[in-house]
Amino acid sequence: MNTPWEQGTEEENRSTSGASQAELTNTCQRIQIDGEHTTLDTTADPKGERDIHEWFGLSYSNYLVVERTLLQSMPLSWQQRLTALLSELEERFRGCPRADVFSVRAAEEREVAELAPREREAAGVDREWEPTEDPEGGRWLYFVDGTEREQFDRVLVPVTDPVPHYDRGRTYIASTEENV
Repeated sequence: MNTPWEQGTEEENRSTSGASQAELTNTCQRIQIDGEHTTLDTTADPKGERDIHEWFGLSYSNYLVVERTLLQSMPLSWQQRLTALLSELEERFRGCPRADVFSVRAAEEREVAELAPREREAAGVDREWEPTEDPEGGRWLYFVDGTEREQFDRVLVPVTDPVPHYDRGRTYIASTEENV
């Protein structure tokens, strides 16, 4: 599988990023474990510290999405620590090709067979009836982006975000004892 800095020609990479493929590869070193077993210490740290992979758990998530409103509702000292870490991350990977923008939307995960007509439309699910030889029989076929899906496959259905908009830094959500 090609990494973002291995895609396209060297000339294309240089024209879009100002750096050659070799320079980008050197900037964006990847950690590889070649056939060696690595054991992570999963002993609970008293401070709750652990590496990112362990923090994500068994999810298949490739990105972390955090509501800005919740971030700006944290104490100022916490915000300053986070912004310092984000600046350090940005500096470390400066020059590494990345997408300019992302599209994020609030959603619920649902099985395609459970979706109401409006939910199917919002999730981009098409449905067709496939008759069988039995005049009473048949089954629904579900398609997402032209690919057939099983009735128990899960899709994202857009919903209204329950967290209010950040409103230029003016929205504040007080933490409750349950959240602390």
